[in-house]
Amino acid sequence: MFSSLRLYPSDLSDQEWEILAPLIPPAKPGGRRRKWPMRKILNATFYLLRSGCQRRMLPREFPPWSTVHHYFRLWPLNGTWEKINAVLRERIRTSGGRNPQPSAAILDTQSVKTTSVGGIRGYDGAKKLSGRKRHLLVDTLVGMVLKARVHSADLQDRAVVPLVLEGTAEEFPRLEHLWVDQGYTGTGKAWIEEHLGWSVEVVKHPPKARGEWQPHGAISMTSQPSGLSGSNSLQSRSGIVAPYQGAG
Repeated sequence: MFSSLRLYPSDLSDQEWEILAPLIPPAKPGGRRRKWPMRKILNATFYLLRSGCQRRMLPREFPPWSTVHHYFRLWPLNGTWEKINAVLRERIRTSGGRNPQPSAAILDTQSVKTTSVGGIRGYDGAKKLSGRKRHLLVDTLVGMVLKARVHSADLQDRAVVPLVLEGTAEEFPRLEHLWVDQGYTGTGKAWIEEHLGWSVEVVKHPPKARGEWQPHGAISMTSQPSGLSGSNSLQSRSGIVAPYQGAG
């Protein structure tokens, strides 16, 4: 019987395992009996993700790294990870007093530099890097993932909108509004409005702050008095103006 003792901070608690256990696919009928408990497989996976260690350096308390990697690669193919993400997302939204299905979302990308070995890659001229681009559709509660796609970085954001949002309207029927950045203007925004019937709001970046000229010797109203130190000094350096501790 598997012990519920948590050896590492990334290990599942009993309560967390109760939520995830029904979502793990059972063993194939007629196949070989599973040697390792699925809870240990998940604990090993979360340890790898949290610690960032190499698979072959997985501690001996876990199943063999090859077994862990087998399930890590299998579960995206059979939809297990997506199912886990959906169940957890809906539980969090419900606990926050929200409808399990979102009515608005945010679409954005991030280009990531990769090596020349393995997988697709391309050159992102705007970010000036070679690698891949990950496309995320997230809700507006705490940014929980609704859809995720990875493709080469040379594809423009507006060009892959149909690929990223394929099947989204059926999966999230309440969705009706989308926030995007300026990379989706033009054909991307038009495709969303025409094919999905959603309203699209393009969020523009705020103008860059520019310094304000002052006469030589002038004292800024937000200047820090010389007597401030310690936490007040840290607040000032972090952008929080400390109140003036004057007499009186």
